[in-house]
Amino acid sequence: MASPPASSPISDRGHNQKRPRTLAPTSIPSLPSPNQSDPPDTDSALENNCKIIDSVSETIDSASKTIDSASTTIDSASTTIDSASIPKNDRKIVDEAFQTIKASFDGKPTQSYPTFQFENPSSFQFLQNQLKNTVGLSQFFNNQVRFDWNAKTGNLVLRLMLTFVHEHVQNMVAGILEKEIRRIGEDPDLKSVCEKILPGGQADITKGGAKYFRKTPDGQLVFKGTRHPTFVFEVAYSEEEKHILDKVEDYFYNLRNCTVLSLDLSYAPPSTRTAEGHAHDGAVSLSTSSPVYKGENIFIGEVEIPFQLLIPWEQRKDLPKSADAARVCIPFAELTEYLSTGEEEQRLRDSPPELSTPPPPVMGLIYRKRNGDIREVLASDIKRRKKQ
Repeated sequence: MASPPASSPISDRGHNQKRPRTLAPTSIPSLPSPNQSDPPDTDSALENNCKIIDSVSETIDSASKTIDSASTTIDSASTTIDSASIPKNDRKIVDEAFQTIKASFDGKPTQSYPTFQFENPSSFQFLQNQLKNTVGLSQFFNNQVRFDWNAKTGNLVLRLMLTFVHEHVQNMVAGILEKEIRRIGEDPDLKSVCEKILPGGQADITKGGAKYFRKTPDGQLVFKGTRHPTFVFEVAYSEEEKHILDKVEDYFYNLRNCTVLSLDLSYAPPSTRTAEGHAHDGAVSLSTSSPVYKGENIFIGEVEIPFQLLIPWEQRKDLPKSADAARVCIPFAELTEYLSTGEEEQRLRDSPPELSTPPPPVMGLIYRKRNGDIREVLASDIKRRKKQ
């Protein structure tokens, strides 16, 4: 059982400080003296006062806009990273990451999960700026590429060249979770609670802005009205075990209440997995940051996930009594079946295409008659007429 996640070290320094406003002196016209010989025109004086107030207000508004504009310029300039401030080794890694993303953008083969380790977290922003210099590349990276970024560790992982094995198992697990929640929702006491558990798919999970922490899970469940998911799952294929453990640690550190289901499938290169009879093995683990859960014998024939782990801490006290015994069950037999199906389809995709013999061309004649009609005579007709 893991301890509750620590609070994020990222602060909001610099954002809450108020900038002093300095206004330029404004000349104010003098008002008529009450000792003048002419009787004072009250309406005229009031009108002049209103004009003066409006003039001062416009000047203040103008000065405020000038300061706000200057602040925006400063904030914009602060996002521009000078290459000289980036460590030499990081500049090389940024170039490697850029070339990898560009290759994927151009449809060229890449590694499935290339990983880049930066010394300076600002190097990630520098990479983002470099991508903006190529038309369409920045939008492709931020909207179409699935990646994990953690400014605390400086680790960037791209998820490219996804395999059928990975995607099939991922989709099937998501289907099991949704089916199980519907089953639990058949209990009248838990129906309204289950309706608030929403599938989040591969939507990005961020904290402190995407430049600090961003993860794209293989699947997630979000409780309606909360910012972050209470449950995520990851299917690891072509990833090192250390990478999976780092993911779990990242989720616990950055999400206040989180349970992670990990399916670690053994990777095999195409030359190995195309062999007839090859089978992958795998491992399943369930990790939670909940301090009140104690797992006992949860992996006998199936994975049993306590229903309470899908609910935020502060709302568990309001759950009906029947929620204590409710479980989301994922049978090992179903996982094995999905993996086997994924292997078969992956084997077809990895195998070289069969060379089919094209049909022989049809020989014959095409000619135009005197009346303009076009007529085609097949070779078989020509041979038959010659025999006659």
